[in-house]
Amino acid sequence: STMSGLPNRSVIVDIHLDAAAPELREHLSERPYITLTPAAGKLIDYMGCLLDDHRADRSLVALWTPLMLDALAHAPSPGVETRLARMQAMVQVEPGQDWTVARMAREAALSVSRLHVVFRERFGLTPHAWLTQQRLDQARRWLAGSPLSIAEIAHRTGYSDQSALTRAMREAGELSPGAYRRRAQEAASKLR
Repeated sequence: STMSGLPNRSVIVDIHLDAAAPELREHLSERPYITLTPAAGKLIDYMGCLLDDHRADRSLVALWTPLMLDALAHAPSPGVETRLARMQAMVQVEPGQDWTVARMAREAALSVSRLHVVFRERFGLTPHAWLTQQRLDQARRWLAGSPLSIAEIAHRTGYSDQSALTRAMREAGELSPGAYRRRAQEAASKLR
């Protein structure tokens, strides 16, 4: 029992995920323990009343179960924003690490396919495109404001060498790292 004196209840929904819709399969495989939404809570209260009155038969459970599954499928993912922000911070602090999409998904506690959906919704980018953007942003900051060599900046931002960083910047429609650094230094000297 709880401190309020009311009994605790749990609902265990034992289903074969193969028979569920793909969205529900992914949702429940990522989060087998779910904080109930108000809609799911009301369905559980209703079934609890029927059980207490000994009026819950098989046909009623057969009608109740799809409603409960639907309520569970639409439960918000607790902590997705927090986990995503944590993973993003990890990438931004150390962009040069071996950040595969699978590793980013693992750090955010999401499946790879769910990570792609979340990135498309939030950033309009794939996880790989977002990672490239983060690496180039950091490279530009270091080119503009640090004495690090271009080769060292390339290495620290996850590029194999200076030419790989140059290719990435040019593919993004930017100047080469050396030209970017010169322009940033010229702009800084004009502000002094």
